[in-house]
Amino acid sequence: MNSSHEDNVGFEIEPTTPKYELAFSAELKQIIQQKNMLTCKTRSKVVSALEDIDNSFTEKSFKELRTRAVNEIYTSELSYLKQLKIIKVFFMQPIKEKEILSRSDFQTLFGSIDTIYNVNKELFMELKKGTENVANAFLKIAPYLKLYSVYAYGYKNSLHTLQKSQESNTNLANFLEHTESRPEVQNKLSALLITPIQRIPRYRLLLKQVVDYTLPSNSNYSNLLDSLHKIEQIANHINSTLEEQENTQRMLELQRSLQNKYPVIVRPGRQLIKEGILSKVSHNGARNYKRYFVLMSDILMYCKMKRDDPKLPNSLKCCCILPLNKCKINVVADKGIFRIFCQNEVLVLFHEHASEGQEWVYALKEAIKKYIVNRQTLRKESSAKKPARRKELCQFEDAGISPGHPRKKRNYTLDFTDVFRNTENDSDNSDEEKSYSNPFKRLGKRKTG
Repeated sequence: MNSSHEDNVGFEIEPTTPKYELAFSAELKQIIQQKNMLTCKTRSKVVSALEDIDNSFTEKSFKELRTRAVNEIYTSELSYLKQLKIIKVFFMQPIKEKEILSRSDFQTLFGSIDTIYNVNKELFMELKKGTENVANAFLKIAPYLKLYSVYAYGYKNSLHTLQKSQESNTNLANFLEHTESRPEVQNKLSALLITPIQRIPRYRLLLKQVVDYTLPSNSNYSNLLDSLHKIEQIANHINSTLEEQENTQRMLELQRSLQNKYPVIVRPGRQLIKEGILSKVSHNGARNYKRYFVLMSDILMYCKMKRDDPKLPNSLKCCCILPLNKCKINVVADKGIFRIFCQNEVLVLFHEHASEGQEWVYALKEAIKKYIVNRQTLRKESSAKKPARRKELCQFEDAGISPGHPRKKRNYTLDFTDVFRNTENDSDNSDEEKSYSNPFKRLGKRKTG
């Protein structure tokens, strides 16, 4: 121990980046050019010969790397098929035979597994034909890989069903505990069910590797690019499907958060873009109020929070809805303060963190721009839309279309009217909410009061 310490005394060891070492042929070519050795004709012949050696070496190296990448696809597919077979043999068959789950729960859990297994088995058979058949194998199977989006769409629901069934179904809980510990399985069912979700992104990585190690001169190069492009399209489609599902789920949660679930904000094509708390300045600038803002693809809604957690049922009371096509955004200062103009409505808003306020400004401007562009490509909607408040909200079927189609009388109930009515008990609302509809009227009322 002492000797090793003594050996290092007086030497300062610093981390250094290793120098790039040229291949022998490239190094020799560099020396010949620098030293101006040989005659022009001889030098040209030598350099040309060295370049041929380089190209031969590169081609050989790429071929080895490509073969390794193709083999990885093959072994990876074989491993994946084994995992699918474990689901089929050790979980699906016994559960179905013993009727451990109801038919609907079984379908929710394993509905697409059989089809996925058959498709991937066909892909594996194509891959077995040889290393040069990779591109053709994926091009042949690509249209059927779209069923993965169906599986991805139902994946969260299947996990929820599995968890709920384990808690309520003792037979299932005992069966899973026994089966998951078997030597042939040694895996949890939940971990096996996620493998199809991971598969398409895995194909994209593996195919990208093969393309990178294939020279453009290779006869399969264009087919490889096509197959990679198709896999990327499928991966993007699955991602957008999952995002759409999450968006829809959050919209439904938000609908439940509104008192008495009104106004109706869930409608086809409407997407949630951003939500959060902003401070809203009163008309006279003396006070500000915390409000929960929800930016959607065609409207902006803000609500008074009745509970600390806005995700709880009946935790939000809708104050106002602004149609985006009538909104304009004006930045007041660099500190995240901004104004929203929407016909006779003027909102002055800010966030305690300036960066978050700037994010809201960017999100609002982008949403307005996108909505206006989309409106130009679709059938023109009524241009008579205006901001809707309280009692106006309950007169129309959908949020953000006032004036629009009046509600039918059977939907016009007292409870629904109460949800959007300004009450005297809302002390922090009395000045702030009335001020924007007609500020001069508000001043007049104060004078007479």
